[in-house]
Amino acid sequence: NKISGGIDLCLVGLGGNDLFCSKKNMGIFHTDTTAIVASAKAFIDALHREFPACRFAIASLPFPDVDGYGENYDCKTPVSNAFALTNGIIDLAAAYEELAESPEYAAFVEYLNLACQFDGRHGGRLKMRLPSLRSSHEEPICINALHPSKDGYMMFADAWYRTITASLNRMRP
Repeated sequence: NKISGGIDLCLVGLGGNDLFCSKKNMGIFHTDTTAIVASAKAFIDALHREFPACRFAIASLPFPDVDGYGENYDCKTPVSNAFALTNGIIDLAAAYEELAESPEYAAFVEYLNLACQFDGRHGGRLKMRLPSLRSSHEEPICINALHPSKDGYMMFADAWYRTITASLNRMRP
């Protein structure tokens, strides 16, 4: 399918499912992001060949709330380990920032640190639960570490809006 006209700015949020479902590349202290970044580069390269004037903004993943981290994920995936997942998000963010600053991509790719603009405690999907069997007071527990709530998506939109505005202002002659 061809897009008539052109693309001025492409917003890219890649790697969430890759990172969350990775069993062999995510360690407790370091995540091998090579395959994820290679996929991002392949996508950017293909679109840039088709639309050479297009600029890209690639975002980090957000930090989810660590409370009730992975109800939707089994304990065999790294997402059940909050420490490993946080480090994986940091490693992927560093790799994306490095990609955006590299001589090959710096002219048309910028990095968006979405992680620091997202409030996982108030942007995650929550469910009221008893914190323990000995408590009668329910509290909100995050039930999905990857997909935010509607409020969380609005936080994403705010961060993207700031990036779009800044990027388009830099593109003006």
